[in-house]
Amino acid sequence: MHRGVSNDTHGIRYNTRVIDVVKELHDFGCQVDVTDCWADSAEAEHEYGISLTEKPEQGSYSGVIVAVPHREYAAMSAGDLRGYLRADGVLFDLKGVLPLGEADLRL
Repeated sequence: MHRGVSNDTHGIRYNTRVIDVVKELHDFGCQVDVTDCWADSAEAEHEYGISLTEKPEQGSYSGVIVAVPHREYAAMSAGDLRGYLRADGVLFDLKGVLPLGEADLRL
């Protein structure tokens, strides 16, 4: 996802693999909200047709995927991230941001 660039790079070009994940989830019929504190919403819409969610709703998601290791997300605890989940939601750490054992699934 971050080929040859810093994990804290502004813009969306560095994480096109995230876009692939979003598109796959859409193909499976999932409603996907994407948030990225470093990405430009207009650029995401123009380049990929993806509208960014500025402030995700607490307690409203079946799943949360940590797909970029930006320092703002790395500073969040598993409890903080689980706050966005419904009671039966799944926390997936794609980038190894959380300590081992704190996410439900991890690559």
